[in-house]
Amino acid sequence: MERLTNEQVQFLPMYDGLSLDNIIVVTQKSDAISAIEELKKHSVLGFDTESKPCFKKGEISDGPHLIQLSTKAKAYLFPTKFFDNFAAIEGILSGQDHELYLDLKV
Repeated sequence: MERLTNEQVQFLPMYDGLSLDNIIVVTQKSDAISAIEELKKHSVLGFDTESKPCFKKGEISDGPHLIQLSTKAKAYLFPTKFFDNFAAIEGILSGQDHELYLDLKV
């Protein structure tokens, strides 16, 4: 799939976003398993990461600290401090079965 042009984006329908009920923070292994099973049902996923900010000159981030995978209707937030849950999404992150859309903020 190719990136949309600015003109094409203008004609897309408005996206209302997700309600808080549809944003899941995955902290338990059982939640990670459920999230992965749901994500595998979709051929297209959104992907984003977040890192804690660095406030001192020369400070190096040890992030990312959060990985977000989402469908059109639900977002799953995987804090990387729960490594077992984070490691469980490796197959999805490899993109072998899914097309990932990256949120690249420059």
